[in-house]
Amino acid sequence: MKIENPAAFPYFMGKEIYLLPSDKEVLQNIAIVIPEVQEVVVSFNYSGNNKKNFLVLTNYTDADFISPNHSVALESTLKRLGFEMDDLAILNIAKYPDIVFDDLIKFFEPNKILILGKSAQPETKIPVLLNKIAIHGNIKILTTFSFEEMMDNTGNKKVFWELMKQL
Repeated sequence: MKIENPAAFPYFMGKEIYLLPSDKEVLQNIAIVIPEVQEVVVSFNYSGNNKKNFLVLTNYTDADFISPNHSVALESTLKRLGFEMDDLAILNIAKYPDIVFDDLIKFFEPNKILILGKSAQPETKIPVLLNKIAIHGNIKILTTFSFEEMMDNTGNKKVFWELMKQL
């Protein structure tokens, strides 16, 4: 192997290298730039203040976070459970098609995650089944019906309510 740049020698050979005086002159004139690795900070636009670390994931292509009539239904359900809208963060994942579940965990630090509909489920390694509460570390995760699936279906509303009491 022929190494043309003397600055590369230490990367290929594990022991000390003794350079000739002419090589030392060349090295002194070469500026070695090592790029600095920076961590990418992920940020999300969400509704609410996340006061109780309760993350709600939705999927609406026609709304910023959740449609107005579904927001009223969610607020009504949460009030019966002792939560206010400021206690949670509502994130519309339709705005983040390449969302990474671990980024959500780092950013929101949730204790509870409510996923409204299968289409709002981000890709994750955690097995999360519909209408079953999953536990990931200290986080309770519930994937349930979307409000579209619940609005005209009393059976789905009952299932949702019973699961919400357990979350």
